[in-house]
Amino acid sequence: MNTTHIQAKESKVKTWAGWLITILLYYAWFSVFYDLITTHSIFPYASIAQYMRNFWLNFLPISLTFILNIILVTQYHCHSIYKKVAIDFVVSFALMFLVIGLYYVVYGLFISPNVDIPGVTMNNVLIFLIVEVVFYIRNFKREAKEKEEAERRTLQYRLEALQAQVNPHFLFNSLNILKSLIITDTDQSLAFVDRLSDIYRYLLANRDSRSVSLKDELEFMDSYASVLSMRFAEKFKVEVKGRDNVHQQEMVPYSLQLLLENVVKHNAFSRKSPMVVTVMVGLESVTVCNPIHRKPNATTSHFGLRYLASLCRSENQELRISDDGTTFKVELPYLHHTPQQP
Repeated sequence: MNTTHIQAKESKVKTWAGWLITILLYYAWFSVFYDLITTHSIFPYASIAQYMRNFWLNFLPISLTFILNIILVTQYHCHSIYKKVAIDFVVSFALMFLVIGLYYVVYGLFISPNVDIPGVTMNNVLIFLIVEVVFYIRNFKREAKEKEEAERRTLQYRLEALQAQVNPHFLFNSLNILKSLIITDTDQSLAFVDRLSDIYRYLLANRDSRSVSLKDELEFMDSYASVLSMRFAEKFKVEVKGRDNVHQQEMVPYSLQLLLENVVKHNAFSRKSPMVVTVMVGLESVTVCNPIHRKPNATTSHFGLRYLASLCRSENQELRISDDGTTFKVELPYLHHTPQQP
């Protein structure tokens, strides 16, 4: 028996256990509600024995009604919600009369059964409504989860495709820069090679990681920012503030590199108007902030940002993005955070 089958079986057991608890709670509520309406008392019984007799006379039919409605609502599928609800409603009443018939047949062997049709009808309507509402709430949550998972997989695929295009392009530019530096500045070319090797070592080491330490990610970003600074001849700078806040936090791999690449992709800058990116390290998140100098006719897909937002949602976190027309800011929460001990 594989893991998936075991998980599916456990999920089914939990579902029916939840319904059983719902039935018990419903019966407890409905019996008190019905007694108040008919007798104006929450316990109109002469003894506990009389209550238990009444319990078995009513609990089993109510449970059967509940189970039949659950099977009906969860097993019958229709593309139109309105059509499904209408058919469910009609069939539910047919099942109600089936339960009444069984009640007369089974209990008629021992007692003279007496059925309160208005009470039974009200009970059936309430059960039907409860089952329908629970079904559609669970269905909505399941579809939302499946949609989010499908979106995450799509974004992952697109990001990987995007990285497959960007990395060779980045390497090509870097080799051209290295060629120029070898001719003009041997010492700087050696530093450039060291930074470049740090970048690709990090990329290879964390290609399958779901999270990395904030310390490692900042060191990777430093290497990447250094290469960008050399590539754009000091037109691009990164200022990091709050390094004292680095403790045991973890974050999405390559996230800071992706945000820096996003700045380069969508903004124009020059020696007269260099791009200065500010990275603010907080206790709960990292904020990347840059002035907006949009490239003319630049297209925006936001694949990278949507991917980061999807990963944050999967960890019950929120990626905050703000754009006031002058400054673009992205606040990236940590995936895991262990506060520093005093």
